[in-house]
Amino acid sequence: MPHGTLQLLQGFLGLLKLADFVTSPPGLAITLWIWLYLTLPYDSALGLWLATLTALLMASHEVAKE
Repeated sequence: MPHGTLQLLQGFLGLLKLADFVTSPPGLAITLWIWLYLTLPYDSALGLWLATLTALLMASHEVAKE
């Protein structure tokens, strides 16, 4: 394989790894915090993030019980 093809494949695999991280629960929590922090005042961002995180954790716990 040519070197350029290997670099392209490595870049594509890196993007897949990034997409996997962003869509995982910890990645979603981090992404949500960054988005809220950049768009809202700190107190509002923190309150919404904690409320969302609590709801996600409770839903995860319900799914684990079933």
